[in-house]
Amino acid sequence: MTTRDGRSTRWDAHRAERRTRILNTAIDLIDSGTGWDTASLCAAVPIARSALYRIFPDQRILENLIREAIVARLIQAVPTSVADGDTARSLVERSVDEYVDWVVRHPSLQRYLSGTGTRSGLAVSAPVAAGRSAFVCMVSTKVAAALHLSAPPDSPAYVAVQRGAHGIVGLLESTVIDFHLTRDRPPTTDESLNAFLSAAVLGVIGAIADIAAVPFDPDSLIDTEAGKLP
Repeated sequence: MTTRDGRSTRWDAHRAERRTRILNTAIDLIDSGTGWDTASLCAAVPIARSALYRIFPDQRILENLIREAIVARLIQAVPTSVADGDTARSLVERSVDEYVDWVVRHPSLQRYLSGTGTRSGLAVSAPVAAGRSAFVCMVSTKVAAALHLSAPPDSPAYVAVQRGAHGIVGLLESTVIDFHLTRDRPPTTDESLNAFLSAAVLGVIGAIADIAAVPFDPDSLIDTEAGKLP
């Protein structure tokens, strides 16, 4: 049986720390609007080009890891937990506000997630797809809670929740990107957009309730123990 000494453990920790520093530095460069290439990343870390290639021998892997780290930041920034006294309306409005605010504050990061400005041109990378799936899962759980709905996977109600969650995530992402990132002006908070998105999301939840044949009051308290999906 092979054992690892203290030096090996310390070296593993050192390599992990360098990987994290490289990824965070790349994200900072993207967030600043300048973007990154090998030269600018090595200068900013700082790290020798040869050392960077040893850690990340494939640029596509590095770009995917950068996206994965950005997705983690986005998920952390958007609240999905139900607070005491939350209604469907308050949770939706808070989540929409936080997502739009994140895009307004970090437009270059959202562009990078969308595949803009990367040399590999991977518009839908595995980390982005996984992040989107994570959001869909979180949204479907909250929709079920808002509707006090428990449904088996083969039921129309379950299918409606899953499809509705996909629709909500797609609606938010595409609308916010179109409004804030395709205009010839810096992105700014627009309360009318947030109000529209919140109303649209509540409308989708209402449609899910109709399909599932359950009542929906957007202003009633959410019971997190009432709605469960397998």
